[in-house]
Amino acid sequence: MEGSPNEAVAEAESLVNGCLAQAARLLNEQGGDFHPFSAWLDEAGTPHYTLDAGKHLAAADQRELLDQGLRDLAAQGALRAGAVCLIATMTQGDSETGEEGDPIDAVFIQSEHRDGEAWIATVPFERGWGLRRRWKFGEPLLLPGWSFIFGKPEAAS
Repeated sequence: MEGSPNEAVAEAESLVNGCLAQAARLLNEQGGDFHPFSAWLDEAGTPHYTLDAGKHLAAADQRELLDQGLRDLAAQGALRAGAVCLIATMTQGDSETGEEGDPIDAVFIQSEHRDGEAWIATVPFERGWGLRRRWKFGEPLLLPGWSFIFGKPEAAS
């Protein structure tokens, strides 16, 4: 029996928060960059992370490798929720003037729960000031996502 919608939202939120914590750690350890990684909750709800898959590959190929790994776990029935986390460069525009702003770096997280919840989270970040110079994260933007793990193939027309 599948969980409640509230349970799916809570699990997806915990996965996104776990990805942000891993991203912050990796940014600090690796000087402001990290390779894409995946995260997932197993059947017991325990979080797992794949932090170094395909480092030798191009970013798009790394992403596909991570997506396929999550799909394989889902096909085995071993996955409650999954996510992929990477760094993206975004531009914030002015909605009144239509002018584009300066590019900013953001942590981009795409997540999906087997009960149908799918989200995209973006969190801008910048280098902090002071002796410790930790990374500072801005306000997260959470948007509805789409299926990339549990989705059913499109029907042939």
